[in-house]
Amino acid sequence: MANIGLIWELGADLGHITRFALVADALAKRGHQCVMVLRDTTRMQAISSSLPSVPYLQAPISHRRPTGLPPALNFTETLLSIGFSDAETLTGLVSAWRNCFAQIRPDLLVFDHAPIAQLAASDLPCAQAILANTFAIPPGDTFPSYRFWLDEPDTKKRMATSYSHCLSNAKE
Repeated sequence: MANIGLIWELGADLGHITRFALVADALAKRGHQCVMVLRDTTRMQAISSSLPSVPYLQAPISHRRPTGLPPALNFTETLLSIGFSDAETLTGLVSAWRNCFAQIRPDLLVFDHAPIAQLAASDLPCAQAILANTFAIPPGDTFPSYRFWLDEPDTKKRMATSYSHCLSNAKE
């Protein structure tokens, strides 16, 4: 029997939870212990009747929102808005995720749109997988513009600066 953490950090509505519910159900039937760590636990009521008894926890989410950020051009700039904009916030969230993982003691972590959780788990000695659509797994190490059809002045420079800023804070 394995301890499995199903981790959802970003996004909204039921898609993330229902995807995890199917996985948790199949794993529980095979004797594994699953714990879901969810961005929005209030959505569990909508599907709880279809789940076996799967415990769930509230995901560490920052309530501090940076001010003055323009609308995000790409995924990197979305990361800035959820905690990557300053090292203090990111460090606090990574620490909270690590505390969560210490409680779960996972043999496997399955992530669905969970970039800070993935950063926090990067040095854990457990198996890790991503279960998500392509939006949550952008291609390569630079992220394309959300508005790829527009040729906005200085877009590439701004995206490169944002990427550098995110990476710098992640390394701290």
